[in-house]
Amino acid sequence: MFNSALLSDPSDGTSKRFSVPIVQELASQNLRNLPQRYIRSEKERPNAFPLHHLDIPIIHMDMFWGDSDLCRQKELEKLGMACQEWGFFQAANHGIPVSLTERMKGIVREFIQLPLEERLKYEKQEREGYGQSFVASDDQILDWADTIYLATLPPEKRKMSFWPTQPADFRDTVDQYAVGIQKLGNTVLRLLSENVGLKPDCFINACGKMGQMMRMNYYPPCPRPDLVLGISPYSDANGLTVLLQDDETVGLQICKDGEWVPVQPIPGALVINIGDMLEVMPTNFTIL
Repeated sequence: MFNSALLSDPSDGTSKRFSVPIVQELASQNLRNLPQRYIRSEKERPNAFPLHHLDIPIIHMDMFWGDSDLCRQKELEKLGMACQEWGFFQAANHGIPVSLTERMKGIVREFIQLPLEERLKYEKQEREGYGQSFVASDDQILDWADTIYLATLPPEKRKMSFWPTQPADFRDTVDQYAVGIQKLGNTVLRLLSENVGLKPDCFINACGKMGQMMRMNYYPPCPRPDLVLGISPYSDANGLTVLLQDDETVGLQICKDGEWVPVQPIPGALVINIGDMLEVMPTNFTIL
């Protein structure tokens, strides 16, 4: 039930391999006591974080493609407010077919139901593959999650040995979804450029030929959810992150003004996070 994580040290080119449990297999054992490597300190546990029940902004993307200039301008101002005050928003009516987003969730569910031997064919090597993410040492506290992490765009960056062949439409579905997310991301970047008074392609050009990574997270049921975290708190260092949530589970929480806000899933919507790179980028431009 173990896989291995390979960590490379760029300073000297050496690599070290860590033995990391597959969380799904741990969960299947009906453990009475959790392994110590997953138990958080009291100040890090979920119950230690105060929750603030607010709704993050919802941006109706179809407003930008409609005939009403007034509605478009109001939605653009709303988008700017969401990015400045939250750094997050839910994108509704974004143009990616619901059938595709539902199939994306379906292929992940089907993959995690495969026998362990089949899943381990794609075990993680450095960043990509199946297993535990962000492993840096033998003694760090681990997340209660298994992930599939893939380079998806541009196509020449794909390492297909990490792309599962089961279910049969896994690769085709990921490819279609990746292209759809890229188009949506470019649309958002153009709108953000417009919102701050820059030329439409300013942010896109500044980012160059952007790469796209995709991470699929599975959080198995835990006998002591009060002691663990699915993913440790972090900020995204990239430009944009687009998140597809399970409609039936409130898992994502974002930190606003020092308090954690649960993000209620909206069927068909995608959560978009303004990453660190995009947050600082406007300071490098002169408004044209």
